[in-house]
Amino acid sequence: MRRAGLLASVALFAACSQSPLLFTDGIELAAKARQLDAYPLRSTSFAGGVRGLADVVYARHDGFRPLTLDLYLPPEPLPVAGAPLIIYVHGGGWAGGHARASGAFSDFPGVLARFAARGYAVASINYRLSGEARFPVPLDDVRTAVAWLHKQASTYALDTSRVALWGGSAGGHLAALAALQCTSQCPKVLVSWYGVHDLQALRDTPDYLAIRSAAGRLLGCELTHCDLAVLQAASPVGRLQGRGPATLLIHGDADRVVPYEQTLLLADRLRRQGGMVRSLVVPGVGHSLVGADQAATAAGNKAALEATLEFLQQNL
Repeated sequence: MRRAGLLASVALFAACSQSPLLFTDGIELAAKARQLDAYPLRSTSFAGGVRGLADVVYARHDGFRPLTLDLYLPPEPLPVAGAPLIIYVHGGGWAGGHARASGAFSDFPGVLARFAARGYAVASINYRLSGEARFPVPLDDVRTAVAWLHKQASTYALDTSRVALWGGSAGGHLAALAALQCTSQCPKVLVSWYGVHDLQALRDTPDYLAIRSAAGRLLGCELTHCDLAVLQAASPVGRLQGRGPATLLIHGDADRVVPYEQTLLLADRLRRQGGMVRSLVVPGVGHSLVGADQAATAAGNKAALEATLEFLQQNL
């Protein structure tokens, strides 16, 4: 069954890579993952009439930096009910990263603005990192951002009945936790790119020392010494609430940072609970969908973007 699913994912990737990539045409990627804050190099107006609002404060906590998000608002006229909302949660091993950077994308704000040009409002959030606070604080920050955006729906013309949570790597972990352990203001869609989904399985996986160490810093205990209850509470597969939202999971099968079995585990668990889930395993690329060269990296990331846009159009 797993082999059949993998072959189907490979076939889907091949189809994506051969078809015209209209949405992703012109997007630039480096040969490997990078950290770049491209937003200050751009005005707050993007192509297609998209308006950007940088560093909007959504929460303040004594002793910590203000928590901010960037908003990308679609061109007018907007639907009477408001624009559907995508909330993006960045990666970085829970210890780094920024709302304006993702993997090998040279201009990630420009990527998010493309979604806004298609009619979506996009909020890309910053949260407290593992060097600032331990779990569940980063998850609490994601939930706080979701609640703040719900409260600001009329201000920014957001349709909060149509919300997607999307994250990459550590951000995929936090987005999946917020979506799958949700009890109120729950999203309709979850998208996780190469996310960590089962910390107990990660603990028992040989190698992958960097991500295991990063997870240990997040939790405040080495994975091999953490209580099982702690690992379950911090794992998207641990305490699923019902079937969950419509879910898209994307991972490279050559990922040596987060094992792609993490995506297979979550997909299997959701399907067994009757959830609607689609998984795309991209062959030959590693973490951040980085391939052997720039062309492979671009092909993998653009196929993932096309799949993400299609999934949002179908389910949000």
